Amino acid sequence: MQFIPQRVPEDPDGNAEFVDSMRRLGATSPATACPDRDLPRLTRERFRDLLDRGILREGAPGTFYLYEHAITATAATPRTGAVPTRTLLMRVLFWLLVILIPVIFIQLSQ
Repeated sequence: MQFIPQRVPEDPDGNAEFVDSMRRLGATSPATACPDRDLPRLTRERFRDLLDRGILREGAPGTFYLYEHAITATAATPRTGAVPTRTLLMRVLFWLLVILIPVIFIQLSQ
């Protein structure tokens, strides 16, 4: 297995380059798994991450292949993150109306 000594900055879900290189190698099933020396260059951390997430699997001892189903499952997983501005604005507007409508009715009824 080849390791590069420095830490390469990666985007967290940037598996496209790795997936493309594994497909070019033809390593997409246990029967066509490639030896570890032919794998694309990876850091140890990246290699372990791909194994842990199930994207990279071991075929016969010392050979690895791309598990396609793990890629689609990872991409389809909903993410929790920052609330989009439009959603936040709609929530604030909703609560503002919920508070103001009764106040307006009270003021008009007096």
